[in-house]
Amino acid sequence: MKRSKPKPKAPPDPAKVQICRGYFLQGAAIDDVLEKCRTDWPGVDLDPILAEVFLTFKHAGEQPPALVLGWCLECARDLYREMRSVGDYPGALNALKEIPKIHAKAPKPDDLPEIPPEDIGTLKI
Repeated sequence: MKRSKPKPKAPPDPAKVQICRGYFLQGAAIDDVLEKCRTDWPGVDLDPILAEVFLTFKHAGEQPPALVLGWCLECARDLYREMRSVGDYPGALNALKEIPKIHAKAPKPDDLPEIPPEDIGTLKI
């Protein structure tokens, strides 16, 4: 008897991956995420969705320190700008206070590897 090869699994729905990822980024615990996804998408295999979400987190952690530092600094700047625009001056001051803390944790420029220009488009956060 000839064995048939198992069908390759289709990649998970990107929209569901983004939604599930959003639950984690909002601070939900894994059990809460599973419960919400099972309620919203009954019968859907959540393993490939969760695997893709966790893979995005893993890739984010593998980025060069200078890239992560720059992203953090830009976020702090954006928060400062947004908070000032809505009149949240204590929040704006807190955003400013975070910038030196972020910068202090940064590796020194001499310790950082150069990112080849051809790799720039493959970096993800």
